[in-house]
This record gives sequence, C-alpha cells and structure tokens, in this order.
Amino acid sequence: MADTVRTYAALQVLLANNITGDISPQDVRDFLASTYNWVNAVAGGAGAIAFAGGNVGIGVLSLLDRQLCVQSAEDWPVKIIGQRDGTGAVGGVLIGSRSAGKGTIQGYDDSTTVDLLFQTEGGNIGIKIGAGGTPSAALDINSDILRLENAKTPATAGAAGNAGDICWDASNIYVCVATNTWKKIGIATW
Repeated sequence: MADTVRTYAALQVLLANNITGDISPQDVRDFLASTYNWVNAVAGGAGAIAFAGGNVGIGVLSLLDRQLCVQSAEDWPVKIIGQRDGTGAVGGVLIGSRSAGKGTIQGYDDSTTVDLLFQTEGGNIGIKIGAGGTPSAALDINSDILRLENAKTPATAGAAGNAGDICWDASNIYVCVATNTWKKIGIATW
C-alpha cells in the first residue's frame, strides 16, 4: 500500500488521541511521509528543512554536506539562547559571519556583545576582542593572562619538539627553537 501524504490538519486529527490504540503501522508511515513533505514543501518553501544522506539542513538550498547545515542571508543564522543564574537575564551565543564570509562565534548578554572567536579575511584569529574589533596578529587574545594548564618538562635539550613549542614546569620555561632543540629560562619567586 502506498503512503498517503496528509495535510497538517489531518495529521493533528489522526494523532489527537490514541487511547483506543487505533494508530496502525500504515498510519505511522503516512505520518512520516506527510511530515517530510510538510517540512520540505510547506514550512517556508523548498529547502526550509532538508534531509539528505543522514544530514539535516535548515534554509539550505545546496551544499548539504555536513550533519547540520544552516544557510541564511542573515549575518548570524544560528542563535543559542541561555538564561544565567535564574535571574531571567538572557545571554547566549550567535554563530555566523560579520566580515567577508569569515566565521564568528559571538557571545552576548543583556548589556554587551563580545566576539568570542573571530577569523579575519587574512586568517588572523581573535578571542574576546570585542564586537567590531579586528585581530592584528595570527592569534590575538584580549586578556591580561595566557594560561597553559599542564606542566611539561622536556626530558633533554634534544627531546622531540617543533620550533615554537613552549612549555613550563615549577622551575623553568622551555622554548623549542628548532626541531628537537630546546632552551630553558629559570624562573623564581620574588
């Protein structure tokens, strides 16, 4: 038997009350066929929500190549809303682009908006640089401290490492200046 595509109103009637157990396997198949058709063809037109190969797209007319794809003419197509500490104040995260198609994750609350992570056209990455700010280096962090949580002590001055690696322990800061070539700087309390 072929699946029947029902209107949204007909689905509401069919599923309104199942106390008598009168929903058949065919009704379930009709529901799935109708829901798929309704989501794709009625709710916002073609491409409002699309499914392909296990991937889901919202507003995606093409390039449905990831598990979740969101496409919009808006700068910030994804908004995650959160409520902090039970006060009713609204905060959350916006995910989108504010410059030349480069991705930005922006945090916001009732009083301020900060770019949590922003990539410039040239590839610079900014962390918490402030809304509208522009990273001026490959990694630009708006903070007065940079934290490496875990201590690491290279076994020897010739231990495996890449130029530019930096680590620390209770007595020294270590910098790898060339492949497998470490130098150290002693540190002390004052």
